[in-house]
Amino acid sequence: MEDEEKNHHKSHTSQSSQTSYFCQGGDTPKVQIPYETRPGEIPRKLAIERYRREYLKVDFEQLLAGKRIASDLLMPKHLNNSDEHGTTPDDPVSAYLPLEMFDNEEYDCRTPEDWLALGNAEGSPGQKPVPAKALLPADDETPSDDPQSPPLRYSWHVVGVLDYSKEKCQYLVQKVHQNTRQADESKNPNKKHRKGISLLVAGSKYWVPRIRLLFRAEDPLVFVERIQFALRYREHTEALIFYHLSVECMPIWPGAPSLSADSLEHMKRLVLSAPGLRLKNLENCIEDLEKEIKLEYDHTMNSMIFEKVVMSHPEEFPHITLPQRDSECVPQTGCVPVPHFDYKKRRDAFVFTSMLTKPEVICVLSKMWSECNKVVTMTLFNVTSVTPLQLDEFVDIQSKIHTKTNSLLRTTWTDTLRNNISSKLATTGKGAYNINESHWEIYKMSKLYKLMTVVRLNQQDSLRHLVLDSLASLTQLLLDACHSVLTCPQDLVWGSDLLTSPYKPKKNPLFLLDLVLDQTGVHYSTSLGMFETSIVTLFDKGIQATYSVPQLDKFVMKNLFIGDDPLLESVKLWEPEVTELREKVRNALIQAAIPLRAYAAEYEKHLELHNLDVETLLKSHNFEQTSQELKKEVEQHFKEKERIELSLPSSIVIGPFVVHVEGVRLSLSQKRKALANALLDRFVLKLRNQIDNACEECHIISRKLHEKPNSIEELTEMREWMKQIPELLKSFKEHIDKILPDYELFEELRYCLTNEEFNKKWTAIGWPQRIINQIETATLRHVEDEENFCKIHLADQNNLEEQLDSLQMYVAGLASHSDTDRAHETANKVRHISEKLIKCQTTAQKYNTRSHLLGLPVRNYDRLEKLMKDLQLFKDLWITTSDWLQWTESWFKDPLSSIDPQQLECSVTDALESIHRCIEQFKDIPALDCQMAAAVIHSKIEDFRSYIPLIQSLRNPVMRSHHWKMLSERIQIKVHPKSSLTLSCCLELGLQNHMDDIVHVADVAAKEYSSEQMKSRAFAAERRG
Repeated sequence: MEDEEKNHHKSHTSQSSQTSYFCQGGDTPKVQIPYETRPGEIPRKLAIERYRREYLKVDFEQLLAGKRIASDLLMPKHLNNSDEHGTTPDDPVSAYLPLEMFDNEEYDCRTPEDWLALGNAEGSPGQKPVPAKALLPADDETPSDDPQSPPLRYSWHVVGVLDYSKEKCQYLVQKVHQNTRQADESKNPNKKHRKGISLLVAGSKYWVPRIRLLFRAEDPLVFVERIQFALRYREHTEALIFYHLSVECMPIWPGAPSLSADSLEHMKRLVLSAPGLRLKNLENCIEDLEKEIKLEYDHTMNSMIFEKVVMSHPEEFPHITLPQRDSECVPQTGCVPVPHFDYKKRRDAFVFTSMLTKPEVICVLSKMWSECNKVVTMTLFNVTSVTPLQLDEFVDIQSKIHTKTNSLLRTTWTDTLRNNISSKLATTGKGAYNINESHWEIYKMSKLYKLMTVVRLNQQDSLRHLVLDSLASLTQLLLDACHSVLTCPQDLVWGSDLLTSPYKPKKNPLFLLDLVLDQTGVHYSTSLGMFETSIVTLFDKGIQATYSVPQLDKFVMKNLFIGDDPLLESVKLWEPEVTELREKVRNALIQAAIPLRAYAAEYEKHLELHNLDVETLLKSHNFEQTSQELKKEVEQHFKEKERIELSLPSSIVIGPFVVHVEGVRLSLSQKRKALANALLDRFVLKLRNQIDNACEECHIISRKLHEKPNSIEELTEMREWMKQIPELLKSFKEHIDKILPDYELFEELRYCLTNEEFNKKWTAIGWPQRIINQIETATLRHVEDEENFCKIHLADQNNLEEQLDSLQMYVAGLASHSDTDRAHETANKVRHISEKLIKCQTTAQKYNTRSHLLGLPVRNYDRLEKLMKDLQLFKDLWITTSDWLQWTESWFKDPLSSIDPQQLECSVTDALESIHRCIEQFKDIPALDCQMAAAVIHSKIEDFRSYIPLIQSLRNPVMRSHHWKMLSERIQIKVHPKSSLTLSCCLELGLQNHMDDIVHVADVAAKEYSSEQMKSRAFAAERRG
């Protein structure tokens, strides 16, 4: 117990020092003990710990030495030049075959996955190395295949197991070194002794076979037996190889017996007499078979001679081991003794258990196998299409096949098998194949139950073959299409060549894609991730199409109660074979998307052009560009257009995809052409605007030349303007001569002008001559117009004289008007005559001007001035009288509050002055009636003038309520500033008789207001100060 505790303490210390590198629990042995044990049995954890300690106590290398197994024997010997032509006498045969070829995996207690699972510690984020020992080169050297290199020394090292390769059947191990550091006593004065700290340092990595790897968690004794078995097996194999090689190298002795011709002919005769043998096919290879038989006979003779020599001189051939052969007993006769056999009993037993005793059953099975074979030859997917399709079309076609296959399996196939069984077994009656049986126990014991089981298993086997073959064919179809892209790196860059693709399918591409450029970037018409999802979904749907096929028992055994609807079993969705095929397809489609993304990335440089708005470009473009600059830019656009058409394909095959690029190619090409045409269109517009602006002046001249003058003034003005036209045409020609050379640009660039633009150009060129022709025509027309204007002018002058005579009579008749009651009517008449006289005065001036333009004598219109002067006296009288009557009516009737005292005083004063002036002037002319009317109005104005102080006092704005109260008390008349208070009311109350009191109260109110204003200003000044 003390030794065990010491070993435990030692192992625990070692284990704790290695926890940082190895996984804790990586040395746990495997035991076949239940987790819950009965009382009295050893607990599982205790057994594991005991085994672990026992394994740690064993010195593995000493154990090998005890079995006389040297480590060098485990490694094959490599020949060098000195050993090429012979072997040493002491060691004529050495081990040259790798020991792992003879390893017996039955000795292993765990699978590779289970061994690596020991490195998964609870709570650890990753996998840690598993502790073990491996036979590795002693000096960290890599084994070389060069025969001149010296042999390596191998020894057992502590390693950590990292990984396992199924292809190599080898483990990846990493050599581990122990590094011991000593803590200095001087640096740790509190410690009396120095203490060694053991650390593990990772070293080189190697791939080693299982026969050279001892896990710490396995039994070393069992591993030594495993090595011994492999060594013995290798030794036996190499001895047989050496024996057969020696026999093969022996020459054929001429004196040795050879195969006789009779024996050979006898063998040929026996072979060719076999029934059903195809002689025509056999005759082609008889000669080769004869040579092979003779060679085998000679080899047998040499083998017998060689064994005889070795057995007779064993001391000369100690290194040769003869193969052990079982001794053969030669029979005394040509017949082989046969033990007693009860044929009838065995036949009856066979008939009792076999279903192949009735012709009906055999027919049923034959028909069933035929129908099942038809199902096996069916397919769940269309893999023969040679035309690439859109993903949705591809999925739709496959889905239709699924639906069709499912319908065929559930109806046609099931009905055919049911009818076959029912029709064949309907006449058998009661017995082993009674299809009318109604008891379940009897049915299970009958041969019919076995027959139905065979049918069901064959149906399920057919469904399985159908599914797996269909999945395999679809997988192969996709892998053939994707074979060139399976090794593409994730960071693949396509390159500048967009016309050719290095990724071609073995047969035909499957899918159709459109390359799309838009505002979101470069992408495809179908998302690349959809292919993986859709195809994997097709896998599952294809399998599920075989899930709803019913079993035949319920349809055949109609009298037997079967509660549910049992279905045939098919391939499960997550079976290893299905999962493997699904992952192959998924990985292939993921890889196929890599070159597609790389190819699409090359089109990102065209995004700016594709998304460019022509109108936006034109807005930011220099509008004042010269024709040569424009030509250079347009030619650059056309070169880019040609480069795009030559560098981009219409379509390209990339793995399983046919990518249509024609849309993008056409769009980019058209965009370049549109940009060039837009620049040319804008330049055409610029030239058209210049032409239009230049021609607009010609249009104005032309329209003006076509205008017919309405008077001599217009005619004279037009003649003066026509003198300036030649200078305007000269300026127009100079401007057009600057514009026309720019039109040559369109011919150089083969730009076709519209008919409208073409006509505008030549119209502009023809305008000067056209206007000259119009000037000549207009000059002739103006001579005729001048003669007509002269005739019209003379008639107009005579009409004006007649009109003046009429107006003179109207003015003379105004002197007889004296009725002031009709003052408004008379005033309107005076205004009408005044307007006519003013119009005649303007007309007279115009006629005199025309006479001057026409070269006629000017007429005298002095009497018009006299009429104007005479009319002014009557105008002042009657308009003033009319206004006075309107004012007085308003002043007397309107509320007193609406009267403006100042305006009233001004109006009265002006009216009085105007009437007074009329009275003075009427003294000089004989117009007594008008003089009397003026006197009457003058007296009325004088009478009203006395009311002005009253109105001004009552309308004083500073009058307040207490002032009105004061006024009422002084004059003993109740007066209030109401809206109904008018001047008429005031006169009726007799306020004009108390003028002094009213003026006094108004003055008091004004003084009070002035005092209040002074106080408020003083108060405001005090607050500011």
